[in-house]
Amino acid sequence: MADRDLEDDLQSFFKNNPLETRLIGGSLLAYFAVAGPLFEWMWDEGTRCGVWGDDYSCQGSVWLTLAYVSMVSTVLAPGIWGGISMFVKNFTYVNDQQRGEVVWLATFGLPFAAIWATLWLYCFPHLWMLLPWGSWETNWWKIFPFIFGLSWLGLGPLIGTISTILGKFKEFAEDEKQGHEFEEDFKTKLAGSADDTMKFEPPELKSPDTTQPLTKESDEDANSSKYVFVPEQMTWNEHNERARAMGGHLVSITSAEENEEITRISGGEPVWIGGIRKGSGNGPGADHWYWDDGRSWSYTNWYPGEPNNYGGGENRVHLGLQAPGTWNDVGEGWRGPAVYQIPEAASTESNPPQFTSILGDMDIHEKYKE
Repeated sequence: MADRDLEDDLQSFFKNNPLETRLIGGSLLAYFAVAGPLFEWMWDEGTRCGVWGDDYSCQGSVWLTLAYVSMVSTVLAPGIWGGISMFVKNFTYVNDQQRGEVVWLATFGLPFAAIWATLWLYCFPHLWMLLPWGSWETNWWKIFPFIFGLSWLGLGPLIGTISTILGKFKEFAEDEKQGHEFEEDFKTKLAGSADDTMKFEPPELKSPDTTQPLTKESDEDANSSKYVFVPEQMTWNEHNERARAMGGHLVSITSAEENEEITRISGGEPVWIGGIRKGSGNGPGADHWYWDDGRSWSYTNWYPGEPNNYGGGENRVHLGLQAPGTWNDVGEGWRGPAVYQIPEAASTESNPPQFTSILGDMDIHEKYKE
C-alpha cells in the first residue's frame, strides 16, 4: 500500500510539474556530459596550479577553468529554473508575476555569479601574479588584496543574488502566513454565521458531464440552484468529487453579475471555479477553455497577463488571487476553498461539506471586504 501511495504521489508530482521535471532531468544529463571525460580535462588543466601552485606558469591554463565553469553554469541554468519554479509553487498566495521574478533571478543570477566569482577570485589573480601564493614566508601579503578587494568584488554578485532570493522567499512566507491566518479567522467567523445559502436563478444550466467540453445545446436546461461556499483546502478534483456527491458541480460564471456574486460569496478568498483548459494551448477564450457543467464560455474576467499557463501545467481556474473578482489559471493540485453550484432539489445530507454557508452574517463580509 505504501508503494502504491508513493507511486500515486510521484505521478501527481510529475503531472503538476511537467515542464520543471523535464528541465531538471535534461539539465542533469547535460551536466554529466559536460563534467564527464569529454571536458573534465579542462578543469584538471586549469586548476592544477591551485592556490599554492607549482613551478610552472598557470596564466594561460586558468582560462580553461573559466570556460569549464561557464559551460557547467549554462547547462545547470534550466535545472535551476525548474527547481525554483517547483519551490515557489508552494506559495499559494503569491501571484505569477512575483513567482516569475524570483525564478528568473535565480536562473540567470546564480550562473552569472559563479562565472564572475571564478574570473575575479581565480583567473585574474593568476594573471596578476597574486596566485599561486608560493611560500607563506614571502607571500603572506597577498592575502590582503583578496580580503579587502577581490573577495568583495568576486563574491558580491553571488552574495547579492542569494540574499535577494532569500528575501523574496521571506516575503512569500509572510504572505502565506497572513493568508492562512486570514483563512482560519474567516472560517471561525463563518462557522458562527447563518447557515442560509444564497439562491439564484442561473440563466443556463444542465446536468454535468466531465468527460469533455459540451456544446451550447447543454445550456438550455435551466434549474433553480444555489451557491455554496466551501472553505476546506482541497484540490480541484477533490472539490469536484464533493460537489458531484451533493448533486452539483463547481460553479460556472457566464456574466459579470454572477462573477460579482461569487466574489461576494467567497469573502475575498481565492476559490476554485469550474473552468477547465482544453488541451495544452493558451488563450482566454472558448477555444482554450470550457465549463465543467457545459455552460457556454461566454464571459471572462482574467487578471492582466492571465491565463499564461505558467510552467505548462495550469489547467484549471480559480478566482480572486491577484485581485477580487479576477481569474487566474493554476494547476489542479493547488489546494484552496471553492464555490459549488447545487440544484435546489438536490439533497446535501449524504455528504455535506464541513461548512455550508455563504456569509449570512453581513458584518463578517463587510469586515473582510475592506
